[in-house]
Amino acid sequence: MDKQIITPTALWKNFDDSGELDTQILEEYSVCNIQFQFISFSGRKTAKGRVRIYGVFARPLNGDSFPTLLIMPDEDKTVDLSLMKTYVDLGYAVMMVDYGGEWADKEGGTYYPEDVIYANKHYSERRIDYVDENAYKTAWYEWVGVGRYAIKFLKQRIDVKNIGLIGIKTGGDIVWQLAATVSGISCAVPICANGWRAYKDIHKYGENTELVMDEERYRFIAAVDSQSYAPFVKCPIMMLCSTNDRRTDADRAYDTFIRINEEVDKIIYYSLRNDGCIGSGSTKNLNIFLDKYLCGYDVYIPKAMDFSIEVDDDNCLVGKIKFDNDEQVNNIRVYYSQDVENSALRDWSKASLKSYKDNNEFTFFLNAYENAKKVFAFAYATHESGFSISSRILYKKLTESCVNFVPKSKIMYNTSVPNDCFVASKPMLTSDCFLDTELCKVRIAAEQFEINGLQCFSGLKTYRINNPTYSPTSQSLLKFDVISSVLTELEVAIDAEVDGVLEKYVTKVKLYGGNIWQNILLSSKDFKNINNKSLNDFTSGRIININCDEKFAINNILWI
Repeated sequence: MDKQIITPTALWKNFDDSGELDTQILEEYSVCNIQFQFISFSGRKTAKGRVRIYGVFARPLNGDSFPTLLIMPDEDKTVDLSLMKTYVDLGYAVMMVDYGGEWADKEGGTYYPEDVIYANKHYSERRIDYVDENAYKTAWYEWVGVGRYAIKFLKQRIDVKNIGLIGIKTGGDIVWQLAATVSGISCAVPICANGWRAYKDIHKYGENTELVMDEERYRFIAAVDSQSYAPFVKCPIMMLCSTNDRRTDADRAYDTFIRINEEVDKIIYYSLRNDGCIGSGSTKNLNIFLDKYLCGYDVYIPKAMDFSIEVDDDNCLVGKIKFDNDEQVNNIRVYYSQDVENSALRDWSKASLKSYKDNNEFTFFLNAYENAKKVFAFAYATHESGFSISSRILYKKLTESCVNFVPKSKIMYNTSVPNDCFVASKPMLTSDCFLDTELCKVRIAAEQFEINGLQCFSGLKTYRINNPTYSPTSQSLLKFDVISSVLTELEVAIDAEVDGVLEKYVTKVKLYGGNIWQNILLSSKDFKNINNKSLNDFTSGRIININCDEKFAINNILWI
């Protein structure tokens, strides 16, 4: 069995989950009409003993049985009571388990016997990203085993009805394997888990798209990567992705999506401009999805849209969306980006509507920069049921000039430019994934300053420096206006690409307060990295982050 290429069905065919659970309640209490049970139970048996799983089960105090969620956190996270409470308040029972192992800085933790100690994240070394021997001897086999025993635990409880799965990042990859290999699951939601882990840093639309294959890579892709499990998924599934995720390629998400078993219902949705987290649109989708597949509500599942990038008869570069005539849709949007191969660094601009035809066909201008070489675009649509869906992220090489191409602009933002090129710089998150929508909302700051500046209580971040329409030259200076009520300090940081790696360069600006506009002018030399080295120029910049401990607003961001 050493160094064999093992398929998903072969890997899990003979998994032994027959062991007794030997459940122990470590602590139990009730608060805010929720009963919490802190528990441990036995997992699979190894040559050196049995895995001992730590988890928490929570349910509403009132009621006999509940639709139930098993939530798998990210690999370096453990049980999150605040996330559990969110879904118990919606009427679900919720279970979260720790699979990352015992850590000195957190309470509880799953115990792994000595012969599989690599399942403890602290000791995993190559057992997560590589299959050096075979898939049975990886952290993944143990982690998915924890999930399988957690499902067994839930199936034995009389207060559990249907079981749904939610997985966050690495937990999402675990959910892919569970959804494909475990029966009796009602639905599954992998979040920021797009598959293609073996292709990390190999961009789908880059110059070099080939993965150097050897036997180890074949073993990893066959038995670990989520796209290999997609054809075997047994239950309805919804992929929630973020467009600017540094850990998992948004461009490849749809390649996993189309591999999903055609006999199951499936939905994909992108959280715009977010990096490894999801916003209110995704959360709404998640809740409707659970309503349908865990609670049994009659909710219509929309069909996939037909989206294309074309040069139309007016010689305009456009994105075209076509729906079936019986589809009732609204809030249709198209976003486009240019030239940036790394999906995590793209600035997404909202396209404007060009035309609509009665046959449910919509056309949007893709106003690309006149010297751009590539354009990327995708579409959203919201249906009467409340579900929102996304199209595939498409790519088109630009070989001819179109009448709607635009010249370079020095103005990255002012009040005449849409402010949706910004997101929260330091987003407030639950489980390092779910946005606090109110604190992360980007808004016009008239309520605080009686002016039209832009603000976000969690700071401001933009990828616009990386957009060829707005990109700087080697001689550019960064200019902006800023205002604050109190004496404070503003931090401006540039994530610059140095030898293919992002490196942070920071400068500080003193704000004098008093609700007076300050005009700020910065050169690249004002920005220093951790070694006190100056940024050569702004052309290597990929992201701008603007943060302050006090409320501030900003306007008129431009290059001079």
